[in-house]
Amino acid sequence: MFKDYRHLIRLGIVSTILVVPYGLKLLSKSLEIYPAIIFPAGAVTLEHKDGWHQMVQHGLFGVDVSTKKLKQLDKGKFLNPVPIHYLSLLLFNEFGLNPDIESTIYFRYFKPLRVKKFSSVTETDREETRDWLRNRLIAAGCDDEVLIIRKTELRINRDSGEIEYLENIHEKTISLR
Repeated sequence: MFKDYRHLIRLGIVSTILVVPYGLKLLSKSLEIYPAIIFPAGAVTLEHKDGWHQMVQHGLFGVDVSTKKLKQLDKGKFLNPVPIHYLSLLLFNEFGLNPDIESTIYFRYFKPLRVKKFSSVTETDREETRDWLRNRLIAAGCDDEVLIIRKTELRINRDSGEIEYLENIHEKTISLR
């Protein structure tokens, strides 16, 4: 008798297994278990309004040694050999230089939960990171004292590809001394 319903039984088992991650994802995107079973929550999404795509872009800037003006750094060259897709994670805690990171988990039906993340990065690690960043700035022809992280909102015209910079949402200056 069960042989006739074996596909229905398998469907019931798989559905039951997927209820838990789906329930967690309904509560909050940040509660999704790893590896993502349903659909990755951390994927970049674009807002679409009136033929324009809106997005946020992170930029790294240094002070050019010769002109003393801000110079945008090529993220790929600056981070080499670190893959560029790790940039947002590195910027979140300022390359590990900021030990006091607090994140917020937003729930769909409940109040947000603030969580303080404890860093396992030692002062020796931070000094090595500062040295590495200073060397990367020098290689880019910039002053080695500050690194500026700028988060900019921009719009891209879907038809022409024209880029329009709207505003700087956030700017953080990291002192490397």
